[in-house]
Amino acid sequence: MYMDSRPIYSLSYGGSNASHPTIIAHAETLSLLASLSPHDPLRPLPHVTFEDNYTVRVGNQTLELSYHGPNHTPGNLFMYAPAQRVALLIDVVFPGWAPFSELAISGFIPGWTAAHDVLLTFDFDVLVAGHVGRLDIEDLHDSCASAINGGFDVTAAIGPTVAANPGNAWAEFKAYFRVAVQTCADNTTSRWLGVLGAADVFAFENAYRMVISLIEDV
Repeated sequence: MYMDSRPIYSLSYGGSNASHPTIIAHAETLSLLASLSPHDPLRPLPHVTFEDNYTVRVGNQTLELSYHGPNHTPGNLFMYAPAQRVALLIDVVFPGWAPFSELAISGFIPGWTAAHDVLLTFDFDVLVAGHVGRLDIEDLHDSCASAINGGFDVTAAIGPTVAANPGNAWAEFKAYFRVAVQTCADNTTSRWLGVLGAADVFAFENAYRMVISLIEDV
């Protein structure tokens, strides 16, 4: 994978760096942390920030940092150690397990989903994912898209609610939304239960977040 080698930041052990480490982060991270500083003045801010790519060298070790847009959070980075063929991406992939509730409470679902494909462009042998021990995100996406595009009988699903709440648009939408999410959750669970750890535990919450994204983000 091509990585822009500029800017390059070189660190050395010992001296002031040993007791006062240099914090490197994406510019979005600095912006977010700075907004919290008035309420949490002890929270350290990054000393060095970048926008796209950044290479860190410590002695003969190299770590490549790259940003591919917001996913779990704005500023969430891909990290790659080329010599060791190790990639790191936190709060996106949950090896062997379904994601945490509401797709890991991610802020931007299209970016979070796309991050899986970006990760596969790295040439790695080891992935450091940050949590637990593989929900097929494409399958969840397709199941939810199918659910909200004719995947169930809408009239039958919301008829009783409409009859009981005439003119109440929120009640109608909630009834529709609940059935759409449950339809997606049931379909996904039926295919992944027993394959992924806890595939059923957050099935509804993950389907809920995906349906919201399909409605709002596309």
